[in-house]
Amino acid sequence: MESRKSSLNFDFYTLNWCSNIKGVGYNPETFDTSLTGTPLVEAPYEYKLDVDRSWVSCMKTLSHAEVQSFSFFMQHNYTYTLYMDDLPSATIVRDEHDRDLPPNYFEGIPIGIFSMPSRSEHKIMIYNHLDITVLVHHTIEGHQRIVGFDVEPFSIAEGPKRGSNDPFNSDGVQYLEADQQFRFSYRIISRVSF
Repeated sequence: MESRKSSLNFDFYTLNWCSNIKGVGYNPETFDTSLTGTPLVEAPYEYKLDVDRSWVSCMKTLSHAEVQSFSFFMQHNYTYTLYMDDLPSATIVRDEHDRDLPPNYFEGIPIGIFSMPSRSEHKIMIYNHLDITVLVHHTIEGHQRIVGFDVEPFSIAEGPKRGSNDPFNSDGVQYLEADQQFRFSYRIISRVSF
């Protein structure tokens, strides 16, 4: 995780995210380093060519100390980047009131939003769902290549509509509170690139 406000980088699993599919923070055999010197670790997302999926990564209940850790990283604008076939993700942020406007692209996926509506109160909204769009090119030889992918983070509250993993049909946003259970999820959509 990196921040433009700090020169200190942190491992992705410094925060209590879902474990990767092997159940560990990272696999030492595939441990690598990005160009910035930040260790690369396996994320809890799985992709297969031409297979769209909607998946719940895990359920989490965070302690008070873990909520404070998430809060610290949000206040200091930490982000993380996903890599697929050595390509970094592009992060899409759209206007929440008019989604038809062209999206803005950013470097790094934000963890969430820390806000202080008043001096005595603060709210911590976590991005607990990612829509991942993978662009695939079909070659003349019949091969497929991943040529890019983007990630759009969402906050989806627990509630009756949560099971669909659809950010546009949800019960609101997920605020972090200690000892409250919520889930992390993702949706992968493959698109053909010409």
